[in-house]
Amino acid sequence: MRIVFASSSAVHEIDDVHQDTSLHPGSVVVAAAIACAGEKDVAGSRLLAAIVAGYEVAVRLSVAAGHRHYHYFHSTATCGTVGAAAAASIVLGLDGEQTAHAIGMAATFASGLWEGINDEAVTIKHLHPGLAAERGVRASKLARLGLHSAQHSIEGDKGFLAALARPGAQARSESPTRDDIASILVERLGERPAILRNIFKRYPFCLGCFEPLEGLRHLLATNSRNTADITGVLVETSPPTAWMVRQPDPRDEFQAKFSAPYALALVLAGHDVERAPLPARLLADPEVRRWIPLIRVEGDDCG
Repeated sequence: MRIVFASSSAVHEIDDVHQDTSLHPGSVVVAAAIACAGEKDVAGSRLLAAIVAGYEVAVRLSVAAGHRHYHYFHSTATCGTVGAAAAASIVLGLDGEQTAHAIGMAATFASGLWEGINDEAVTIKHLHPGLAAERGVRASKLARLGLHSAQHSIEGDKGFLAALARPGAQARSESPTRDDIASILVERLGERPAILRNIFKRYPFCLGCFEPLEGLRHLLATNSRNTADITGVLVETSPPTAWMVRQPDPRDEFQAKFSAPYALALVLAGHDVERAPLPARLLADPEVRRWIPLIRVEGDDCG
């Protein structure tokens, strides 16, 4: 049940996004908290506190992991698992020691690769938040039963950040010290909850499509020229974003959500791109298909 709940928002690409991390915490943390609340009579205030705490843990861990993590790992799946464990632990009433063990277990359960995620493995991305929520809940329940995890599963020499957030060509400048990491994870806790820097998607697409969509819609709204005068559209964006949304020939509605050419073609064909879910028939619309090859997304490969 919690896997279905957590995955549904990801399928339609209408999940929330944290402004500092590209993390989608709600699809994981909220699902885990509600799943546990369904098994135990819990006050609404505790449920809300659990969700806020889960967001805080997931977001801070994602910030600490940085681009060197996000280049290979889907942080909603990895950092989200740990946030889900924190939320579940509060709902289930675990004490501090048990919660620490739950978080440690969640860190070793965490997984979720980007490879193929915008093409042949796109549906795996939709499964990621569901699995993350399930793993977070499982970690909390195992901790409640007395299972222990390593004390430094997150920041240890062989822990989550050491293993999954190594500096490299994709993020040469990112090599934080242990003190830097500790500061990111715990500094100014409670002053401004991470959940307050969350946004919700306007369009049912990958977030990388949003700036091109906003730009094209603005140009069309402020320019009297007819779309018939347009012979092509060039989108210039960052290399990671280009890799994510350059899909030039989406073969199904799932791949289409990672295709800026498709999203922009919908606008040029006069369709409402804020509708969720978008009708699958639009993928075969002749006018949409006419525009797709005329739209290019430029950016260097990230591999």
